[in-house]
Amino acid sequence: MPLPALNGSIASDEIDRRLDAYFSTLAKQDVFSGVALVARDGVPVFMKAYGMADREKQIANTIRTRFNVGSIN
Repeated sequence: MPLPALNGSIASDEIDRRLDAYFSTLAKQDVFSGVALVARDGVPVFMKAYGMADREKQIANTIRTRFNVGSIN
């Protein structure tokens, strides 16, 4: 899936719409589960959680979900 086109002149509500559509699609395809944060000049402009934190217990991710992050190299 191609990344949504974004630039500095796009209004915040349009950024929200494009990014939510992108990450919602990835979550529905079960290729993304987590929290997306996008910032402009160090200021968050988009933050939303997608997918499940615990699939067995059907607990959804939230922006406060803690993730175990290991080596990503």
